[in-house]
Amino acid sequence: MRRGEEPLIACPPVGTPPASSPAMSSEEAEPGIAGRSRAPTWLNEVTGRAVFAEWTNRAITRMDELRSPILVLIADRDSVAPPAAARAAAWRAKGHVEVREYPCLHFDIYLGEWRERAIADQLHFLRRHLGAAEAREPAALSSET
Repeated sequence: MRRGEEPLIACPPVGTPPASSPAMSSEEAEPGIAGRSRAPTWLNEVTGRAVFAEWTNRAITRMDELRSPILVLIADRDSVAPPAAARAAAWRAKGHVEVREYPCLHFDIYLGEWRERAIADQLHFLRRHLGAAEAREPAALSSET
């Protein structure tokens, strides 16, 4: 494929029946995708380059290389991203790792109660590790040099 050409669609859409070999074939994928509202331009497609990127750049396999604080969010009934693998990766990671678990399925965390809880946990993590703007004193301007 050359720049500007249409991308190669690698596999059937997410959430199609498992017999068609979709990008996600777990039991929760089909209802998870079908039940969510999407942006009007969203396409349920997976390009070849996206499949390759997923295979070669999986955060869960490289987490132990990071030295910055890490927040791991786990849907504990997830059949798409196995919770045990996420827990094991968090355990192997060096440095400061925080794990938050939610009693839900993979797609449940994108809407409703679990989404709100995950966002609150992410903001709490970021404020503690990056510093909240409102918590900092403004720098004093001085004419002294």
